[in-house]
Amino acid sequence: MPVQSVMTSDVVTCAPDDDLDRVLDLMQRHELHTVPVVANGRVIGCASLAEALAHTREEARRHIDYLTSFLFGAAA
Repeated sequence: MPVQSVMTSDVVTCAPDDDLDRVLDLMQRHELHTVPVVANGRVIGCASLAEALAHTREEARRHIDYLTSFLFGAAA
């Protein structure tokens, strides 16, 4: 069976400079785990849900550490 018979032809893509929140919204709206990143009409990579969540989690962790330090001092 050729892959053409099961592929999606209406592909959802993003650009390298798209905001991560926009791409996460696309993923949620279209129930996707990866979104091709397109520049100048060519696929240059894929944005994955796992990588986006890891980045978001690390960003939240840094923010929590900063606020903890601010509220309770550097020794907290």
